[in-house]
Amino acid sequence: MAVNYNLKADRGTDFVLHLQYVDDSNTPVDISGMTASMQVRRHSSSGTTLISWISSPTGDWDSAHATLYDGTPGTVGATTGSGGIKLTSSYTGGTAGNSLGVTGGIWVIADPTTTQNLPVGQHFYDLELNSSNTTVKLLEGRFDVKGN
Repeated sequence: MAVNYNLKADRGTDFVLHLQYVDDSNTPVDISGMTASMQVRRHSSSGTTLISWISSPTGDWDSAHATLYDGTPGTVGATTGSGGIKLTSSYTGGTAGNSLGVTGGIWVIADPTTTQNLPVGQHFYDLELNSSNTTVKLLEGRFDVKGN
């Protein structure tokens, strides 16, 4: 079951989220070899995606992995910025780990160009981890965008 956690973003500023996926004994879960995705929608059951982040198959990110949509499902808007999801990451986006190289860290970022084009209001998001045979929804909740 996903944890419900509400997020806030200010238009025209960096959006950064870092979390650590841990087990019941507070030990970081090894998420190497997995991918992650996060989507923001106008409504919890809406098929219309406002912004979508994905990690690359290597768990890293590049500027192509944050996509802003123009309100039409599947249609990328004219203005996109950069951002994405990096797995096994420290809270600054760097790669770090314990003695086994495991952090369970998930780092999500969107630059000001991306957030400037998000509509102001209350939206909904979810964050999932995927492996070849498993999908785990880690977080879900409101994604509030404040105007600048």
